[in-house]
Amino acid sequence: MTQFVSIEPYSETQSNPVRSLTGVIDMGTVTPGTYYGDGVTARWLFIGTTGNVTIIKIDGNTQSLTNIAAGVFHPIHHIGVAISGTTAGGLVWGN
Repeated sequence: MTQFVSIEPYSETQSNPVRSLTGVIDMGTVTPGTYYGDGVTARWLFIGTTGNVTIIKIDGNTQSLTNIAAGVFHPIHHIGVAISGTTAGGLVWGN
């Protein structure tokens, strides 16, 4: 027997830690060197073409990730992707 669970509507200000790994419900194209918007923290990063990615973490510091697998939404909390050090292509952020 299948059991369905009621889920509250998504909110940009939602801070429930359980929400972060339930899947992507909003997404946008990544433009390296720019932030996603005021108060927008991406919880996922899709990689279209394998390569290196330098993410901008929530605290504003950068972190280089090498040889990230393509075709997958990776659970990486970040606020942007830096131009320097990013060689992967087809990047999409998700919440």
